[in-house]
Formats: sequence, structure tokens, C-alpha cells
Amino acid sequence: MSTPQYIEIAPEQVNVEHLGVRAVIQWEDPNIYKIGTIVGVAADSAAIHVNLAGIDQGVVFLRQPMPGANPRL
Repeated sequence: MSTPQYIEIAPEQVNVEHLGVRAVIQWEDPNIYKIGTIVGVAADSAAIHVNLAGIDQGVVFLRQPMPGANPRL
């Protein structure tokens, strides 16, 4: 069995083409992360919203991030 391969992309590059892709979202604290399949992507002028399968609360990437508070995808 092969290990899944992940790529690192900027949140503003996430779009509908990424639906169904496995993702790891990490914060600066290595003990805080979410892993799942991208099932929803939405954006507005303030943020990018990513929903992962099986995780109730989506992840918000602020367009103007606060130091240490914005997750990485």
C-alpha cells in the first residue's frame, strides 16, 4: 500500500478542482491540525472557507491573516 502524497498550496489557490482531494491543514502549533477530504470551498472578500468531510466546523483562512492565528493548507 502506498502512502498518500500531499502538496502544499496557498489557501487562495484552493478551488473546486480540489474537491475530493485529501488535505492536511496545520497551524503554527504542531499539535493543532485537521486531516480530511475537501468537500467544500467558498470565498468572499474577507476569507477563504474550506470544509473537510467528517469535520463539523470548516476552516477559515483570513485574507489579512493575524500573526500565528492563520492555518496553513
